[in-house]
Amino acid sequence: MKPTAEEKKEYVLRLKKSLYGLKQSPRCWNKKFAEELKKLGFEADVNDPCLFWIRNGKFQGFLIIYVDDMIFAGNDLKILNRYIKKLKRIFKMKDMGEPTKFLGLNVKRDRKNRILTLDQSDYCQEILKRFNMQDCNSTQIPMCPKSKKPEKVPEKKKRKKYNKKERRRMNRLNQTKFDGAPFPYREAIGSLLYLGNATRPDIMFAINWLSRKQCNPTQADWQAVKQIFRYLKGTTRLGLKYTGTQKGIVGHSDASFGDCDDTKKSTAGVLVRLNGDLVTWSSKRQGTVANSTCEAEYVAINSCLLESVGVNETVRRATGKRLDPILIYGDNTASLKCTNKPGSPKLKHLTEIKVYTILDYVIKNKVKLEWVESAEQDADILTKALPREAFQKLRDRLLSVV
Repeated sequence: MKPTAEEKKEYVLRLKKSLYGLKQSPRCWNKKFAEELKKLGFEADVNDPCLFWIRNGKFQGFLIIYVDDMIFAGNDLKILNRYIKKLKRIFKMKDMGEPTKFLGLNVKRDRKNRILTLDQSDYCQEILKRFNMQDCNSTQIPMCPKSKKPEKVPEKKKRKKYNKKERRRMNRLNQTKFDGAPFPYREAIGSLLYLGNATRPDIMFAINWLSRKQCNPTQADWQAVKQIFRYLKGTTRLGLKYTGTQKGIVGHSDASFGDCDDTKKSTAGVLVRLNGDLVTWSSKRQGTVANSTCEAEYVAINSCLLESVGVNETVRRATGKRLDPILIYGDNTASLKCTNKPGSPKLKHLTEIKVYTILDYVIKNKVKLEWVESAEQDADILTKALPREAFQKLRDRLLSVV
């Protein structure tokens, strides 16, 4: 007999395999993929579940997977093709050859000069078109530096009268609504975040600053977002260049003290280079309120140290070699002095873990801290909106036309 509708309500069904679209499906797929790779001799990275590597004699291979897209690279083409054939026996997959595009990133290789470049020029054009900014005029900076607050004026002078033509133009700009706002603010921030996190550290501070306004964006905030789009209009061909001409891990850390108007928290900027090439960067509002510039800079150094150590550990697990000591540059003399002695009264508000983490690495000679003047601090571009000349100088150190 078939169960009735009432009886069906009491049934609990158990899936024999994951279904596409369910919450646990990505985890099940990654678990299955990792198990099969382990049988072939691959190891999974502890910090990144999408990174795998294999060392077999002189052969070193690295595999990156994102859902069902993957890149597999190695130092021996014959052995590489051998592993690809083994993967094809396990999974239904297609070999697309040397990658030229991956997850919106354009990949270019100059084998003769040993140069690899990454850019998102196509993605820039796509988001400009999505937000109707493809015909906008370009600007030279993504965000204007903070200026002095204007003096208070009578209310009648604040208002601006618009003629019929201007009112119609403003209505057209505000015709699209998104989450109760008259403009697609969150959608724009999300699109820019993907770009900034992948290949464009030059816009990270502007995105970080404007993402704090997502709950209640104003028309001025939306105009600031549109300035980022105008900046991208003229810099679509900027990207990352990898040459591997240097050795070691070098980090830069900086902080802008108490710049958040709502919380009085500081903004920390961190970037890390591996063998001379930029591999990771961030611009974030710190989790606690710093009581001094020294304290804010010290917390930024701690963040840079942890990020650099993570890169070093990944290199060690993948290649079997460490790149000690790590070199970290800071531009605040007081915070650098505090890293060499315990019990500094300037850091009494910090937790002991952050204080002694840096001290431990410095004492063991795993990390070296050096002072650099503010004009040469590369992480400065991640902590504040800079004037045009200073911004372009630091940007050119991080990015190049590809």
